[in-house]
Amino acid sequence: MKKKILIWFVLPILVQFLILFYINNIFLTSGNIDIKKINENSDLPKKIKVKFDYSANDLSASYDGKYVSFLNDGKIFILNSKNSDLQKIIDVDDGIVEYYTWLPDRDRILYFYKKNLGYEYEISLVAYDFNNFNYMEVGKIYVRKGEDVKNVTLSTLTNMIYVNIVNRFGDSMLYRIDIMGQFVRVSLPFNRIIRMSELRHKDQIFIQSSDGRIYLFKNMIGSLFLNRGYEILGIGADDTVYIGKVDNDNVTKVFVGKTDEPFHKWREINLEIPVNTNSILIFPKNNEIGLLRYNNEIKILSSGKIISPEGKYICHNENYIIYKNPNEVILKLY
Repeated sequence: MKKKILIWFVLPILVQFLILFYINNIFLTSGNIDIKKINENSDLPKKIKVKFDYSANDLSASYDGKYVSFLNDGKIFILNSKNSDLQKIIDVDDGIVEYYTWLPDRDRILYFYKKNLGYEYEISLVAYDFNNFNYMEVGKIYVRKGEDVKNVTLSTLTNMIYVNIVNRFGDSMLYRIDIMGQFVRVSLPFNRIIRMSELRHKDQIFIQSSDGRIYLFKNMIGSLFLNRGYEILGIGADDTVYIGKVDNDNVTKVFVGKTDEPFHKWREINLEIPVNTNSILIFPKNNEIGLLRYNNEIKILSSGKIISPEGKYICHNENYIIYKNPNEVILKLY
């Protein structure tokens, strides 16, 4: 009898330990091998052309360019870049995918899908790995009608995910998802999130509120970092932070620094001409600032190098700039 009691006591602990080990070592944590893949891209193709004839939203690609993905009708479509074939459709019975993102160091996709339960809605976070073809449900939360996933940040080094859920009035509810898949509500000193950027090596996140202020949250505790007149531009792979000084809705200079340095000691980069915030691109791998021009050219500020366009600029990831043409998607290594 005592032996049976001991078994039933140990078994749940063992199962919990195995789940924790999986999440910590496989689900998000990148490890040295994957970090090396990002920093040493000599083996990656310089240019990848994918035949593309779809109606698409949220066009993106995996970090190594093996897959091109997009949202359509609440489903994720994934194309194999090598032959342009449709590799997989991620569909949810009685639900829709609201948001998805690729991990920055492996062929793994995270997505949030929503189901209507009648009296409330269930939002689940799921991971799908293209190397072992496994799904894993990470966690879930229950929301009311009109509350949707707006944007997400993550770090594979801290194993923290932040998700901004917005209600029908436009107000934000920020949750941190930890290593156990627990959704924890973060207290906000404002109502609406405009943008957010997460550090990779520390549990810290910059958030810009709708009134223009920038806050820095450390371990879910927020404090005012900068008053109005600045914009969050992005964060590099080594936690270098880029913040723009705004004048008449355009960025006139860029401040570069880290959170352990006082802001007045950050390096300043004056721009030749004011530019729109959306025209400033932060390439995290190389810690470079790019200026997106009207003709889709990208000028690298530090070197003056011009990256010639391969079509309409869509976005960029750890290694590739993603362009869209009428019948193809082109990934260009930067």
